[in-house]
Amino acid sequence: MKKCIKCGHELADEAVFCHICGERQVPGESPSVNTQSIADNTRQAVKEEKSVLSGCFSACLKIIIAGFCVLVLYIIASSVFTYSKMEREFSQTTVTKELPAKTVPKRTSLEWSKKSRTSIGKRAEAVNYCKNLNENGYSDWRLPTISELRTLIEHCPGTQTGGKCSVTDNCLSYEDCRNAPCRGCYASSNGDYSRFGDTEHLWSSSVQSGNSDEAWYVWFYDGEVNYGSMYVNGVGSYGSVRCVR
Repeated sequence: MKKCIKCGHELADEAVFCHICGERQVPGESPSVNTQSIADNTRQAVKEEKSVLSGCFSACLKIIIAGFCVLVLYIIASSVFTYSKMEREFSQTTVTKELPAKTVPKRTSLEWSKKSRTSIGKRAEAVNYCKNLNENGYSDWRLPTISELRTLIEHCPGTQTGGKCSVTDNCLSYEDCRNAPCRGCYASSNGDYSRFGDTEHLWSSSVQSGNSDEAWYVWFYDGEVNYGSMYVNGVGSYGSVRCVR
């Protein structure tokens, strides 16, 4: 047996080429290199290469960590600076807040006065009565509109609020607005057509459009919506008034 002159691998004596490294063998020559030395050198080279790579990786990792730490510190410093700036600006600024103005609650329903004790035939008398009325500690009474007065009608579908009688605050013409349902219902002396049991004529403040001498009223004896002259005793001796606020 002989050894390869290059890699030192054992070969047959008649071998011309090394089947491991392919080196041609010169007859009679022995290896010119020390295989153990080659192996040691190889291991040392690999070890040094690993050491270099490990050093490079460690250095890169340190750079990345250092960069991340710098970024975090920058963000923290920026946040602190921004907060301090905002705090200074806020402390130097006088903040004023306008409070909403107080509003007086609006009444959602009408308040009615007691019925006048004396008969009131002329509309002017009704107006003055409400104007001078002081009741329940209030003095802001007034004569109701025809739509407001109709809210007191009950059990007469044609003239109560929402009925087919067309006379309202928005329709005050005799020709265009006083239709058949405005004539009311069957007569009743029991006050069936009034929330308060009234049976008299009650004046409204609504003047007939196209005829400023006449105003609208409700006759609660039969729930009728009608009109009368403002300057004469237009509703006879059965007139009265309820004021509203």
